Amino acid sequence: MAETSDIRSNGYPLPTELLQEILLFADFQSFFSASWTCKDWRNAALSSYVLRHQLNTVPTVPTLAEADIEQATPRELRILFHRVCRQNLMGIRSNVSLSNTEEKTVRPMSAIAVQSRHGCQYAQLRGMTFILKTSTSASHEVQLSPTIFPPSDAVRQLIGYNHGGLFCTRPFARIQAALSPCGELVAVALGQKVHIYLLGESMDMRNVEGTIGDNVLESIQRIEFVGNLLLRLEVDGPEGLSVRYLGYGECRCRGISPIVGITAGGAQRLEYWKTGLRQVYLDSRVIEQGLGDGTSVRGVRLFDMQSRRNDNRSCSCQDEKHFFGLFRWPSSENSYAAGSIYKNGTVHITQRIPSRRPSWVRGQPEAGTAESFVPSNPALRWDRFDPDNLPLAHCYDPFLAICDDGKILVICEPPHGSAKGAVYVCSGEMAYSNPERIESPAPWPFVLSHFDLGPLDQGVYSLHISRNTYTGGYVIDAHTEHQRLQWQLQWT
Repeated sequence: MAETSDIRSNGYPLPTELLQEILLFADFQSFFSASWTCKDWRNAALSSYVLRHQLNTVPTVPTLAEADIEQATPRELRILFHRVCRQNLMGIRSNVSLSNTEEKTVRPMSAIAVQSRHGCQYAQLRGMTFILKTSTSASHEVQLSPTIFPPSDAVRQLIGYNHGGLFCTRPFARIQAALSPCGELVAVALGQKVHIYLLGESMDMRNVEGTIGDNVLESIQRIEFVGNLLLRLEVDGPEGLSVRYLGYGECRCRGISPIVGITAGGAQRLEYWKTGLRQVYLDSRVIEQGLGDGTSVRGVRLFDMQSRRNDNRSCSCQDEKHFFGLFRWPSSENSYAAGSIYKNGTVHITQRIPSRRPSWVRGQPEAGTAESFVPSNPALRWDRFDPDNLPLAHCYDPFLAICDDGKILVICEPPHGSAKGAVYVCSGEMAYSNPERIESPAPWPFVLSHFDLGPLDQGVYSLHISRNTYTGGYVIDAHTEHQRLQWQLQWT
């Protein structure tokens, strides 16, 4: 479409009416590109008649009320058009590049995955010695406290619950670990126990300990630091997987200063966690109770609201907490959604992402079959508003990631049953909007990569998204057992 901007007839620009006729037959992605080419195409694209026609082709826009679109003024139509483009990431979808790095390092069977801001690192356990090699090539040895291992009575209960033979398949039999962003603390979890150790030569207060609860059947399946002030746990139990955030965050009410997470030394940070491990910042079970309709919420992730916080308030704990997760609704199809939970436990859903029905229900070929055309950029495999760009919301525990600025959400669905896994990108800009804002259409995700399109053909261990401060774009990192995948997303 961009090439057509240079078309001239006998040295004169093409008539606006002809350009508008061409734009009426263009798909929305091409229409968006044309509106950014030159003045002639932009004027033709932003005419009220053409805008109304194109906005009505967006699946989520007519749900606002078709009459409003027909009666809207030219200015209102342009505002809605720019909002739809921004919320559906029209300027970023065509600028996606992928780099794939093979990690040929042979790891022993006893290697322990360590979650960090640099992705997934690995450590070894030799006896009671936890050996961690950081990204700076420095090697640290930590002597684990014997109290991290469950007592014999608890082990007997677990074996009895799992009928003996299934004992080794349960996550409580595996050590989980995470490295803090400051690089001075390492969290180690086993079963219900969480220990945080100070790396380095200091012998003062080497570790702090915490327990997630009294139910012996609950165990920590995954652990990671969220900044220096929060610890995210995925807890497996008889009722399924739940997410729990520990720590005070930016709260100042209890005399905990946020400076602990910025300039303090390792000993001060460890002192913070001495009480922080007993403080529940957010629990997905509380969100489910706030909904009160039997809805299950999986894979909960918190938005970083520090940069948007109202400084007139006395403390951040008075603010609502904004989150994103997979909602398994009892009376409707599963979907990914963002919401807010208030101090009194009230939950408000602020953004719901459409989900795709399985191919056998729609009577269409399964996405990713050999007959499908695969362009060099997998994100352009389907039209922008093709249903195949929507997540299935079928898996129990998806991998989710939120950029620090809250504008980009990443969904990684592993293969489940006959359904293939995929990585999706979606806008999260409206997830934390004020209730007074004008109602906006739901964002429509797009597929970043399919598990059947290689190289994403293995299980994902970690998923991160960050802002590229040099280009203004975004970087998505996914780690598998032998690969590191990195997508560069750049605005047009």
